[in-house]
Amino acid sequence: MRMPRGAALFRFATLVFCVLAVLGAPRAAAAGDGADDDLQRVYCLSAAHRAQLVAAAASLELVQPMADSMHDLSIRSRQYTVEEWRRAAPDDFARACSALMATVPQLKPADEPNPLLSALDVVLPLVAGSLLTLAVQRLDARANRRQQQREELRRAAARYRLAAHDYVDAWVDDPGTSDAEVSRTAFELAAELEKVRHARGGHERVDRILAALPVAPGGEGAPPNHAERVALRGRELRRVAETVGETEALIRDDGRPFPRPFRRSARRPLPQAPEVRG
Repeated sequence: MRMPRGAALFRFATLVFCVLAVLGAPRAAAAGDGADDDLQRVYCLSAAHRAQLVAAAASLELVQPMADSMHDLSIRSRQYTVEEWRRAAPDDFARACSALMATVPQLKPADEPNPLLSALDVVLPLVAGSLLTLAVQRLDARANRRQQQREELRRAAARYRLAAHDYVDAWVDDPGTSDAEVSRTAFELAAELEKVRHARGGHERVDRILAALPVAPGGEGAPPNHAERVALRGRELRRVAETVGETEALIRDDGRPFPRPFRRSARRPLPQAPEVRG
């Protein structure tokens, strides 16, 4: 089964995000570690701050300071310069240097650009724009389909009204007039009404229109005489006008920017052709 375009785009965006996270996170971490190490070496190994570094390490009980000119500190009676201590005990050096630098707030290093965030700054707007474009296109397509559906329903109602008028007028003079054309147009109108039901859910007005579609001015039994047929003509044409008017009202409501929701009912198959008796 083919995946919807929206779901495919979402999965692609998720995949891109995961790839960027996997590739960018180690680089960001490495960049951050390198920057911190460089800053510590420049600050704590400078001649102006060595004594402060040894004092900080002694406060943390990592070393014992020394006063001779050849060495700066000792650990368990072994003497070191600050450079030798950094190489011999890098973790202790980093701890003491970080403690010293923490006392100088302005030494906070400038944030390095995060490659992951930089990539997301480019990718996320593209993905968001694509999703927005897709949503607008789907809304436009849906609006166009509904507009076309309304036009087809309006044309079907007009064809039914014309065929019903012609049939009733002919039936007044000849009860044996064929009802083939009015039956065909009634079936077409019923089919278009069912499309509305399937697209937006059932509605009681659709049921009323479908119930009124069969044109049967004579009813059951023997055909009425001519005078009775003339009287029935007006009644039947009024019923046709009400049916078409109800269809037009349904079309107007469906065409509103914020149409009232149709009350849903069980979906039914397309109707059989209405049986029109003359």
